[in-house]
Amino acid sequence: ESQLSAWERQYPGFEDLYPATPMQAGMLYHDQLSGESGGVYLCQTLVVLEGSPDIARLRWAWETVVQRHAVLRTQFMADSEGELVQMVRSPVTVRLPWSEADWSGLTEAEQAVASEAWRREDRARGLDVTAAPLMRIGLRVCGGGRYRLLWTCHHMLLDGWSGPLLWQEIQRLYREGETAALPLPVAYK
Repeated sequence: ESQLSAWERQYPGFEDLYPATPMQAGMLYHDQLSGESGGVYLCQTLVVLEGSPDIARLRWAWETVVQRHAVLRTQFMADSEGELVQMVRSPVTVRLPWSEADWSGLTEAEQAVASEAWRREDRARGLDVTAAPLMRIGLRVCGGGRYRLLWTCHHMLLDGWSGPLLWQEIQRLYREGETAALPLPVAYK
């Protein structure tokens, strides 16, 4: 049985398959070499939200960008020759990991301690690069109209240019909903 046939059976309906870039292969190599829990290319962004955000709408905005952008549905694996390839999964097979917890019963000082512990534990979990998406969201209700959102992703997918563009798209989707006139997603290859 060919490698492609095996992948088609294991990942029915995947959209695309192509070689990883040398930069992506290098990042994965250095992650594995570092021995650091979570890897050196694991990115975390902590945002404090204030007011009364619509959590269901916020989650929908995040899930929508994952569905819109192939890179956010990409996973990595070695082919039969040991070369790193990236597989774009079908939108219907990828769900964004999302967790929520209520910290409103904690004092501000306790929340600060809990936040640091949360970031450390989340980083230690790392990301499985063989299972899309290579990102997750955590949301903590802090009380008094404050929330903490932790976005964890792998740098193999996003860089210093694309990350802020993704944030802008999420904000626009959140504000405008399904009526948001977004540009067509740009294909990687």
